[in-house]
Amino acid sequence: MSDSSLRQICADATRAFLQKNYAQCLLEIQKGMSMHYSIPSSDVWLEQLLVLRFTVVHSVYVSTSERTRVLDALSRETSIIKLFSMPPSHLYATLWYECLYTMSHLPMPDPCPSSLETSEDICSMILLLPAPLISSAILMALRMDTYADTTQRKGTPSSCARQTCECFFAATLHQDEHHFDLNTYEKIMRLYVLQVLGTHLGEWDHARHFIQNCVLPAQSKAAVLNDLERIHKELDLRVLRESDVLRHAQQQYADEMARRSSTKAKDTPTFQDQDAVAIKDEPIASAKLQRTSSIHGREKKNTSTPTSELMEQGDTHAMKRSHLQSYLQRRSLSESSSELSRPRPVNASYLLRILSSSLTRQSVVSVIVLLATVLLAFLSKKRGLLTTPNGASWSQRLWETFRMATQVTYL
Repeated sequence: MSDSSLRQICADATRAFLQKNYAQCLLEIQKGMSMHYSIPSSDVWLEQLLVLRFTVVHSVYVSTSERTRVLDALSRETSIIKLFSMPPSHLYATLWYECLYTMSHLPMPDPCPSSLETSEDICSMILLLPAPLISSAILMALRMDTYADTTQRKGTPSSCARQTCECFFAATLHQDEHHFDLNTYEKIMRLYVLQVLGTHLGEWDHARHFIQNCVLPAQSKAAVLNDLERIHKELDLRVLRESDVLRHAQQQYADEMARRSSTKAKDTPTFQDQDAVAIKDEPIASAKLQRTSSIHGREKKNTSTPTSELMEQGDTHAMKRSHLQSYLQRRSLSESSSELSRPRPVNASYLLRILSSSLTRQSVVSVIVLLATVLLAFLSKKRGLLTTPNGASWSQRLWETFRMATQVTYL
């Protein structure tokens, strides 16, 4: 009855973990551990619960959002809240000791040690742990070391994984030959030299020395050494590739900055460009605001501005000035013509203003001379005086007089 109940609890916890319902998973694991103390049962299901506990605690602890969600859901579970409030090394030590005492069917000490220790009692408990459970503990310690080194960035690096492996090897020294498990030793030794010493800590020489002095057979030592050299070479190649990628990225960044600098230098205005910009910035005189049509009904037309046309037509400041003046003159003429073409009411004051603005001194004199010439010609013809004393006709003399008077007037 107890095995079936614990098996059901293990299945429920696994299902909750796969559904990412970590709060329910932790509750099921805690329920199974409490049941194991009260009802004797097989250690197989308890082992699976403890392996799952290492995994789910790490998944929740390293994620801030998941940790907040779990703590909100388990606000009444003081033991779980206290567990997730611990620093990384203290958290792992608590899980490690709970694993040892649970598998040994012994009550937890109060208070629980906050660091890993090696004693005869602890060594005897370690020898009772199965290989999968020890491997899960070492891998969880390795992840917690990485998380602690990433978040803290100062102080002594975390070494929970190394201390766990050394505790296991210290425990094997107290084990007699009849109870020594070579397979478990080889699995833990591979984790220690390949993952902890080599990949995580980078102590390759220490790893080689440990392999050469271990109790494994020569063939197994050679296989582990080959794996160590292969992993070392792969990591070196990875570092070289990352360095090449970083160097290539830096070169691309430098080239891009140089290209932008050259483009910016080309786009910097010269003295002539500055004059063109000054012309462009000058306001167009007597520009009259006109109401434009709606943007939806507006026809497409040339959007080039007069100043841009001026800048394209000439290169010198004088030419641009002359073009601008001609444009302003054309604009004023067009505006004056539009003013004149606009119908206005005709009255006496308006006609007097037009006559006064259009008649000048030269025009008045010309009109007077013309009238005098016509009058003199009319009188001469009426009296029969068509020729002058020197034989020239009066009409020819009058025309020359009018032409000379007109030239003198305009001069």
